[in-house]
Amino acid sequence: MNIGLIKWFNEDEGYGVLMATNPISELIKEYDYIPKNSDREVFLHISNWRGSKKPNISNVALLVFETAFERNKITAKKCREFTNTKENWTYLISHLGSNEIIKITERYSTKEYNVISLALKSLPNNFDERYLEESLEVFFENTSNEELLEKSKTLLAVRSETHNLKLKKLLDDFIVKSFSCIDNDLKFDLWKKKLIPISAIAVSYLKEISELLTFEDFRSIKKEVNEEVNNENVIASIISEILGKLKDEFVYKKYNSFDDIISIIDDDIFKSQVIDDLNIIGESNFTKSLYEELETIGKLDNDWDFRKIDEVKRNIPDFLSVELKEKSNQAIEYYIIDNSTATGLVRACVKKHIAEPERVIKNHVSELTNESFNLLFNSKDLFKDGFIQELIDELIEDKSKHELILNVISNHYSEELFEQYDKKIFEQNSEEVYFNYWSKGLGKIIPSNYLEQYIDDEKNKFKEIEKWVNYGYILSEEIDCILDKKLEALLTIEDRREFYTVFNIVEYFVTKNANYIETLSYKKNSFQLLILWYLGYLEEFNYDLLKGKFIYFNPQHQVQIIKKLFQLKKLGKFDLTIEKLDELVRADIDLFLTNEKFNPEIILDLSTSFIIEAIKKYKEEGKFLVETDLLTIVLKEIGLDKTKKFQLSDFFDECKGRMIGVYNWSSNGEIKKLSNPNDKNQFFFIIKFKYNSSLVEAVKKIPGRKYNTAVQSWGVPSRSENEVRKFAEENRFFLDFEGSKYANNIHLIEYYRTAKPNGIKFCEGLKAQKEHYTHKRQFWWCSNQECFENVQNLHSVEEWEKFTLLDFLNILGLSVIEKGNYGTFEIGKYNQFISHINRFNQLLEKIYCKECNHILYPVESSNYAAYSVTRFCCENEKCNEHKKTVYLNHCLNGKCNSIIDSRDSKKCPNGLYICQVCGSCCSHSMFIRRLNNLEKTGGLIHSDLRLKIENKAGHLERAEYYCHSCGKMMTETSIETFACYVCNVVYKTDKYRFKREHKSLRRGDNPRSG
Repeated sequence: MNIGLIKWFNEDEGYGVLMATNPISELIKEYDYIPKNSDREVFLHISNWRGSKKPNISNVALLVFETAFERNKITAKKCREFTNTKENWTYLISHLGSNEIIKITERYSTKEYNVISLALKSLPNNFDERYLEESLEVFFENTSNEELLEKSKTLLAVRSETHNLKLKKLLDDFIVKSFSCIDNDLKFDLWKKKLIPISAIAVSYLKEISELLTFEDFRSIKKEVNEEVNNENVIASIISEILGKLKDEFVYKKYNSFDDIISIIDDDIFKSQVIDDLNIIGESNFTKSLYEELETIGKLDNDWDFRKIDEVKRNIPDFLSVELKEKSNQAIEYYIIDNSTATGLVRACVKKHIAEPERVIKNHVSELTNESFNLLFNSKDLFKDGFIQELIDELIEDKSKHELILNVISNHYSEELFEQYDKKIFEQNSEEVYFNYWSKGLGKIIPSNYLEQYIDDEKNKFKEIEKWVNYGYILSEEIDCILDKKLEALLTIEDRREFYTVFNIVEYFVTKNANYIETLSYKKNSFQLLILWYLGYLEEFNYDLLKGKFIYFNPQHQVQIIKKLFQLKKLGKFDLTIEKLDELVRADIDLFLTNEKFNPEIILDLSTSFIIEAIKKYKEEGKFLVETDLLTIVLKEIGLDKTKKFQLSDFFDECKGRMIGVYNWSSNGEIKKLSNPNDKNQFFFIIKFKYNSSLVEAVKKIPGRKYNTAVQSWGVPSRSENEVRKFAEENRFFLDFEGSKYANNIHLIEYYRTAKPNGIKFCEGLKAQKEHYTHKRQFWWCSNQECFENVQNLHSVEEWEKFTLLDFLNILGLSVIEKGNYGTFEIGKYNQFISHINRFNQLLEKIYCKECNHILYPVESSNYAAYSVTRFCCENEKCNEHKKTVYLNHCLNGKCNSIIDSRDSKKCPNGLYICQVCGSCCSHSMFIRRLNNLEKTGGLIHSDLRLKIENKAGHLERAEYYCHSCGKMMTETSIETFACYVCNVVYKTDKYRFKREHKSLRRGDNPRSG
């Protein structure tokens, strides 16, 4: 016997296929072969149908049938509809827990049917339960406790879904009886999911977990059970249990939930008793727990906080007595007063959470804020007349509240009343304090005396003045009067701060009113006239005054003055000499020292100082400053602030990035040059491209052009070669001519800037002696690579603000031409100096102590390093690094441009520090140079130096690399790539194109990957 469903059936032909619950191979064991794809499929012929109605696929009904293997098919025999018989139910219920599901796969989907669920749900309301009941009894008797829940899932699901009361009662009876051995917690979980009846759970267990029951649980219990179960009222029993537990241990949320629970109690006497018990319990516990609940809210300030207070109030139970409700409201008020910000307190009063709002606000008047007052004004009808002004009058004696008062009065009261309070506040404070209110637009009385003191050398203060005038805090005439008075008081200037106070006032006046220049000129104050000259309003200036007062100008202005003087020199309006430049920065040395002593941040601009020294030395010796000269200037000019950072700048053309040229082979078409088949000395051009109207118009401008429709291209005679090339350049056409495609298509090169080379701040490109061999244009060598645009240029007199040292030298008639074995370079000497500047700026970045940030001082000189000074130390006695030697030198690799810092790098086995960027440490050629230098200078020659040279121990030629971080030998992972797997350090050296003459001498233990 088997049970199944129709998969498909052809009513016209009278046959179809059923899907069985059990694999057919389990039923027909006498046959050796049954096709796997039909293990649950059974053939049905209409001749084997025993039902009252014909098989119909649209009617999902269970079928009962027997099986046989006929004509090489598994065939259904005696097939009929499932009916309410003992045999059918016994067989069907045996499927519980296994083979319940039949899957029927259609064209685009698969449907699943639970055969037991189908049978149970199809039962009529008045069905005869005898056979089903007997089958269930057999099932439960033969099912172990361990298997019960798993095998009963379908019955539980049907029980929760069916509306057949008779079936539900039958299933409930069996579940209650059979599930008695299941764990109570599991039964409760099943009941919550509506899978089993409440009667399956013992009342004692419900009482045990009573504190976990929700209001919804109570409603479900009441709906589901009879009032009496085992002669005990279930609801009353559980409620009594909860009350007992609350007496022993009060739980705030559980207590509050009784508002809902009471609503489902039908017995008025019991309900009254419960309310009395709750109030007795709450008398000693509720207000304390309420306060603890309030404490979870925290500080009260905004509307969101008070929504939480409202929520707490809403949750106060209705069953509380009048006295207990009063105590609860008092607890809430106490909490609000103790835990509110000033704004929160006012908000609480406005929301009527406070019984006596005016008294409470007065008690906290010192805490009120501008927002608090805005809330009070928005709800002033809730308070007595004059209450808010009483608060202000109490605050007026507290000076810290004056800004608040001015804010409040200006926003909410008449101008007349504001003037009264403004005057009181002005009289109670110094002008300096009142200025803070006035400058924010709060006070209206101008603090004239303090304004005269306030205006000084700070540029931003003059921007404030513009704001005050624009916002109407002060009239333009009034501030002019104050500034004029300040200017008169500074006719004699003692220091730079006074100088820039005058500078700012003069600039303010002449910017606002050009006619003021005449007023200042009439006064003939030398300082003011000098300032007007600097600002460009006067052509005449007193050089003797300038050279004595040059130090007053800040570094940025000093740079501009130098450039301005060279402009005048170029215009022939001032005879500027190197001697006069030197006088400019060296005059009035006493003033300089005074500034350095009392204002260490105000000293001569470093770039200005060294540029003049560079010009002097070049004129006298024909060469520029070297690194030691530059370092001497830095250490001299640093003054008292040893942490001041320097960079040489302002007088050089900054590198904009390397300009490179790269072929872009994408084009709009191609042009071929073909010989004339009739005359080999003649040729013509073929221009071919996809149709483009603008290109067609451009081609038509070429003389002699003719379109060939057969090959869809344009032919052009050789006489128009120049026009063809011009067309190719303007329209990006590829020239497919004889010879190099690179040389023929220079016009396809695209030029753009890449990043600045490492260590290059200022352009130091050396002009090549001839054009680039493929690009056919001028280029410059920079850091051993090509650059196709140099930014070093002489500037016109109108561009004087862009003047560089190169302009200065040109204006002074000093030549920087360099002649050598490789040719003549117009600015060769200048470029060498710029290279020194770039290298020195890198040194300046490193020349500070990492512990205290003080500048490092030289320890000793070197006879063979890139800098003659390579060892430094910190002179700060309070620093932990005091007197510890630091090695700083340029990388051995001239293509790297990095500074090697002993604080960041380890030494290689030859005792040289390793570059962090390229990994270079030592080379055979370096050891030879070192020996030659020592022999020339008479320095100490270490015993192993000659041995290193003899053994060719230099690591660069050997291609041996060591990690700067740990000092260990690195692995050559691929050609010219070296890695330290411990420190994740990688050096890629192929771009440097080193010659590795001694690679065969590499150490035998040199690690290699793979």
